[in-house]
Amino acid sequence: MLRGIKIRIVKSYLCIALLIVAIIEVILCILIKNYYYKNIENSLQKQVNISANIFNKYSYDGNFKSNTNEFIYTFSQMSPAQVQIIDKKLEVIQDSIGIEQGKKIDYLDVTKALNGERYTLIGKCGYSNEKIMSVSAPLKNANVIQGVVRSVASLEEIDKIITKIRLMLILIGIVIICVFMVLSIVVSNTITEPVKQLTNTAQKMAGGQLKIKAEKVYNDEIGELADTLNYMSEEILKTDKLKNEFISKMSHELRTPLTSIKGWTVTLKTGDLQGNEELVWGLDVIEKEADRLTNMVEELLDFSKIIDKRVELNFRKIYLEDFLNMVLRQMYPRAKGLGILLELNISENAYKEVEIDINRLKQVFINILDNALKFTPKGGNVLIEAMKEDDRVRFSIEDNGIGIPKEHLNKVTEKFYKVDAKDCGNGIGLSVVNELVQLHGGNLEIQSEYGKGTKVIIELPDDGDLH
Repeated sequence: MLRGIKIRIVKSYLCIALLIVAIIEVILCILIKNYYYKNIENSLQKQVNISANIFNKYSYDGNFKSNTNEFIYTFSQMSPAQVQIIDKKLEVIQDSIGIEQGKKIDYLDVTKALNGERYTLIGKCGYSNEKIMSVSAPLKNANVIQGVVRSVASLEEIDKIITKIRLMLILIGIVIICVFMVLSIVVSNTITEPVKQLTNTAQKMAGGQLKIKAEKVYNDEIGELADTLNYMSEEILKTDKLKNEFISKMSHELRTPLTSIKGWTVTLKTGDLQGNEELVWGLDVIEKEADRLTNMVEELLDFSKIIDKRVELNFRKIYLEDFLNMVLRQMYPRAKGLGILLELNISENAYKEVEIDINRLKQVFINILDNALKFTPKGGNVLIEAMKEDDRVRFSIEDNGIGIPKEHLNKVTEKFYKVDAKDCGNGIGLSVVNELVQLHGGNLEIQSEYGKGTKVIIELPDDGDLH
């Protein structure tokens, strides 16, 4: 997403740069061309004007051709441009370079001049096909048009100069665009980098790391967003603290009446209840529900301690096989009653001993196995494996039960999250498991395919305590 924002910013700057450079270069090219062409036109017009004025003042004896013979030399000396004298029959009677002398020409500027106008024409030369500019003016005597004076200049060299200038402008434009590109990348980084940092911070906050703070780089809208994120995390921490305190207090408050209910239920059951089967059944229900509520209260108290980091692990060395067999012995009767096969496989390269908090890691395994047995149908199996992998001890608990839907898989370790809202559990079991594994410095990974089963992987590090 951020790459998309950065690309859009860079593209926007480039489009603006391209548009500005293109407009400026087009305007400059037009102005430069007009400047050079206008200078040539002015020079040619000046020449024909002087020539026409001289002819008008010259003593004319009625013979147009003989009169032009006398001052064509003077005309041609005024400018390096080609000078032509054309009569009313469109015949070139004098040509300073002699190329078109004696020929009939009917260029637009000549016909316009015969009609009394001074006219400038840009076109192709009739004898060389090169680009030229010609200016024609009428030659008059006593206000009667006797012929035309035409001044012609080649535009080839001028066009070469204009082309060089255009290429130079294009080169400058490319340099400007490159500078704009670099500036746009720099400017976009000042926007996207803080956003990227805020995104990473927000993701960490969403993952539960609420104590981290978003860095405020600039005192602008992005800076305000950083302040908002920090304020939000502080509020969530306060809310979490209140919630955990509430859970802890309520759990303590519930523990005493539940103990009383359990105690009085057991006491009543020891009395003479013969013939009162309904009362016996009711007391059994009360006892079982009291046990279930007591377990939930203990879980909540445990959860509160873990979340508040009030749990201290008591590490002790134990043989890996002994530890796993101890867990299996506790879960075996339940698995047998459900018709589910429990299997254990310890790899030959596995560590002989591990240094762990036995009770807490046992709590982890029992919680995971409890879920595996709960969601595995009769006739299914649950496999526990242990192996050494890259200087780590790796446990896996795999079942062929109903599995976890894909949309729930990344959320099952969240606090109070339940895949099935109808489940009577409190939704903190896997959250506690995850916290305890992390307290051991390990990682918890859950793999599952709905309808095929679930595999829970626990990896514990080798910090010199695994043998």
